[in-house]
Amino acid sequence: MSKDSDKGKKIAIGAAVGAAAGFVAGILLAPKSGKETRADLKNGATKAAKAAHKQLNAAHAELSRLVEKAEAQAAKMGSAAKQGATEALSNAKKARDHAAAVIAAVKSGNSNDEDLDMAVKNAQHALDSLKKYFSK
Repeated sequence: MSKDSDKGKKIAIGAAVGAAAGFVAGILLAPKSGKETRADLKNGATKAAKAAHKQLNAAHAELSRLVEKAEAQAAKMGSAAKQGATEALSNAKKARDHAAAVIAAVKSGNSNDEDLDMAVKNAQHALDSLKKYFSK
């Protein structure tokens, strides 16, 4: 991974954390009734969950694409490279399957934000590992 993409990720994470903190502070300090404040918080949480769900769907699709590509390329690799690639491929398949399970749970209402966040993180880690070996 390049230094520019690491820097970009850090900036994006910082912006997201700052936006979330600003949102919460704005809601808590706004002159609204408790009912209105709770509704605003619920709406904010719903939007955040939808955004994470969308991100997980995109990661699942990319994982599926890269897994197919990686399986074809793994057969062509030498034994030393193949071992690391095989491990990355195995982890990617697990992350893809977990992402699919969480997506299904979200659709049925049987998932929580922690499951969704963990699935997004696992999928992103698996994507990064796969790209290390197979993307060009």
